Amino acid sequence: MTQFLLVASVQPYSEFSDLIFTPVQEDSFLAEVASTLFPTPSKPIWSIAPSGAEIGEVAYEAREAVLTGTEIGNTTLGRFLQQAMSRHDALALFYASDFAQLPRATTPKELLELIDEQLRVEDGSNLELYALWPADG
Repeated sequence: MTQFLLVASVQPYSEFSDLIFTPVQEDSFLAEVASTLFPTPSKPIWSIAPSGAEIGEVAYEAREAVLTGTEIGNTTLGRFLQQAMSRHDALALFYASDFAQLPRATTPKELLELIDEQLRVEDGSNLELYALWPADG
């Protein structure tokens, strides 16, 4: 199964050259998800992943860092989330096809705390992250 990170943004973030922004294709599973999560998008929707890998790899790296004392905001995942929020870009993290009832963060602090908490699960062998940042608070 696959972890997904979708973001509604005018353009890719140049600060994250190691992450690939792939436009969500019409008539795809991710387009269906995006229409549910971002019903009136004013920006293109992108799927984010590292080159040659899945976003789950970035999540596991964040988990390892957080468990050894690094603040979530100092990980690639945390910096990406902060960048999206500062740009007022909506985003969603979900696993497989489980996107119907994502926990909705209303402040940047709440989003980072939500992800930090999920990264700290006891059995991280099957890490699943769930969050919705609607950009409108």
